[in-house]
Amino acid sequence: MARTFRKDIRQPDALQTHGRKVVLWFIENQKILYLGLGAVILVAAVFVGYRMWNERAREKASLAYGLARIASPDGQGEAAEAAFQKVADEYPRSRPGLLARLHLAALLRDRKEYQGARAQYELVAKSSVSSETDQELAKRGIASVLMLEGACAEAIPIWESILNKGSLFTSEDLYIATADCQEKLGQAENARKTYEELSKKHPESPFLTEQIRAKFSNTKAVK
Repeated sequence: MARTFRKDIRQPDALQTHGRKVVLWFIENQKILYLGLGAVILVAAVFVGYRMWNERAREKASLAYGLARIASPDGQGEAAEAAFQKVADEYPRSRPGLLARLHLAALLRDRKEYQGARAQYELVAKSSVSSETDQELAKRGIASVLMLEGACAEAIPIWESILNKGSLFTSEDLYIATADCQEKLGQAENARKTYEELSKKHPESPFLTEQIRAKFSNTKAVK
């Protein structure tokens, strides 16, 4: 019995055996483990570095956009256009870059460079990083350029799509622009309906001038 007991205590139990195997495996594979740990640290360092770089890039983009806005006293002219173009091209996937492109498009439109303005608005509309606000501003810009070019038939569907979705800004100016284009296209009945819809949804709208109210009131009287 005593010999059996001594024999039993000499033999390691399952836990001891497993522990020894783990220690031996660690000793044999410690180089691999250290390399793996180094890889984890490297990945973490890259991630932290990317975040720091991204924050610096945002700061640089914001600073560049701010400088572009003061490139000329009134924010107009070739100096302002060049500054906004630079920010838009260097930071195309940033908020400041998109705003700079919208500013550039507006300046080109005011200068009657309609093709260039529309191209800038379309870049914002197609950007994968543009917000819903950016998207609507770009669509409004495209439609306004089309109207100035005399392409009312193409502008109206854009305004109507914004109205159907619900504008993030004001919808009243869109009704007026739509009705104005409809009148230019000889669509008097459609224009009347547009004015009526505006008067129902926004009866106190400052856009509904006496002239406009008289216009669709007279049309109803004729009918």
